[in-house]
Amino acid sequence: WLETLCHAAIIGKSDKTITTVNGGYGSGYRQAQQMHKDLIEDLGILREKRNMAIIVTAHAHVKPVKDPSMPHDYDAYEIKCHELVSSLWREWVDALLFVRFRTFTNDSEETQRARAVSDGQRVVYTVKQPSFQAKNRYGLPPEMNFTLDFWNDLKSYLGGSSAIYNEVVGLIPKIKDAEKKTKAMETAELYKSDAGKMLGIKQRIEQIITQENS
Repeated sequence: WLETLCHAAIIGKSDKTITTVNGGYGSGYRQAQQMHKDLIEDLGILREKRNMAIIVTAHAHVKPVKDPSMPHDYDAYEIKCHELVSSLWREWVDALLFVRFRTFTNDSEETQRARAVSDGQRVVYTVKQPSFQAKNRYGLPPEMNFTLDFWNDLKSYLGGSSAIYNEVVGLIPKIKDAEKKTKAMETAELYKSDAGKMLGIKQRIEQIITQENS
């Protein structure tokens, strides 16, 4: 909806559209792009100077994708705004999360067609798939339940090294091998202030625990 406000401000009281304003040839879209750039710069100041978390919400729509590596085009969900603007936000954010109802298909023998059904549960996707845009820089699992506790579930990933360190300390006692347990604690202490290292340590400990219990 922010894009709609930008377009309205650019067009003003003229009889032009966003595609014909300022002489056309994409001039209106480029002006809107610059307005979004200015906003992103201001939001960056809030994030860095005021230590604020910035959350931007957007609708999605379905668009055909032309993938040179695929024999046929296919449809995918994308942010519902012009590509010049969409690309700005996709690059700037640390996490692009795609939320939707968990959906299944039931095949009908009578109509020989698939019918989409949902269990009413919302799910968050954090990693890009052919059918939607997503990304994250926090090592989030590819799929998470979107419940009232979702933001609390993110704290261990977004809270920095100390939160991840606490998680690691809670996992270490589950390691059965005494030597590996000691080594894990020493490594955690060594890198407790490095969030990236701590994420890697946490994932490695989880692998060890899984292997020991398999």
